[in-house]
Amino acid sequence: ETRNGFERNSFGVGHPNSFAMHLTVLCIDYFYIECLKKKTNILKPITLAIIFICFIYFFVGSRTNIIFIGLISIGFICRKKVKFNSKCSKRLVLSAFLVFLIISLVMAYLYSSENNIMSKLDEMLSRRLYLSNYFVNNYQITLFGTEIVKDRFFVLDNAYMNLLIRYGIILTIYFAYIYTKAINNLLKENKTVLVMIITMFLIYALSESPIYVPAKNPYIVLLVYAFLNVEKVKLKSEEKEDE
Repeated sequence: ETRNGFERNSFGVGHPNSFAMHLTVLCIDYFYIECLKKKTNILKPITLAIIFICFIYFFVGSRTNIIFIGLISIGFICRKKVKFNSKCSKRLVLSAFLVFLIISLVMAYLYSSENNIMSKLDEMLSRRLYLSNYFVNNYQITLFGTEIVKDRFFVLDNAYMNLLIRYGIILTIYFAYIYTKAINNLLKENKTVLVMIITMFLIYALSESPIYVPAKNPYIVLLVYAFLNVEKVKLKSEEKEDE
């Protein structure tokens, strides 16, 4: 694929962004594994992140993943300072899915090429606002979703709009619920790093669509926390310790 004279390589993985996404997930995995160790050497994953950023910049050309890896690196460096103790911080992270969904909807419906601010923002986001606007104007938002006709020139690179249009209002509400529930249970378990990872993917979802596909976002399995009774699990573990 060529964009503005730059040849983007996918290295055999369908699309350059998909290849860059796999590298990004490898970065997250390395950061997380390093955080689990008693003696953390954050320089190792940082070095890998820098190598991947340079590689993506020169050979793949995925700006979204470059920004995402940078965000991940900053997040993990500052992870010990990240706390969700206050009501405000808890509400913010718990409502992240819903907030980003509303932002995506508002931007899609209000986008206008005649608005200079939106046009510049759209250009920065590689025409993602225009495409969201195109899809909401050409496809209905229904309870159970609408079939989207595949077109190589019109790709909906926003997970929230993709979910809403392609799979419908009911499934979108369900996703919002289980994301909120899973994050809430992770907070109860004091798994701050995992909450950070989920939140980062929710931010990433503003510019990429496959965050709900396990092959591209293996951390989607964290949603099983939505179905766990954390208090019951804690009680059982405490009983075992007492025995």
